[in-house]
Amino acid sequence: MDDLVIIPEKWNAQAAIYLDAACDERYTINDLAYDVNRGECSLFNVYDADKTHVGSMVLRMDVCAAGSKELVVVALGGKHGRSLIQSLSDFWDDLAIKNKAQSVRAHVSKKGMARLMERVGGVLTESVYRRAVPYGR
Repeated sequence: MDDLVIIPEKWNAQAAIYLDAACDERYTINDLAYDVNRGECSLFNVYDADKTHVGSMVLRMDVCAAGSKELVVVALGGKHGRSLIQSLSDFWDDLAIKNKAQSVRAHVSKKGMARLMERVGGVLTESVYRRAVPYGR
């Protein structure tokens, strides 16, 4: 992370380009923009040492039922030499510590992203299965 500069910023078109691939039909890029603009989540843009924008991420802090906190990686996109996830995991840990969060959670839908999360210490804690409702039966 030493060669990266991470800056909280307002929603912008360049971030949307990086984050679009992290969205789908259930949570679109417009939903993400809306949540950032409402203050429900925070956008961080990632720059390399040459001040080139190499990625963006959206984070939020959840408060669990027992009052504990969890930093949530809502969306992440971009490219930085090695894995952007590996480059940003220290930033997430630092931010979680600063906010007294007990854990960092990321929802991933691609196997490659899951492997990258495992490389930085992520542990699979749940599986989600979705089934279409059979209309017209």
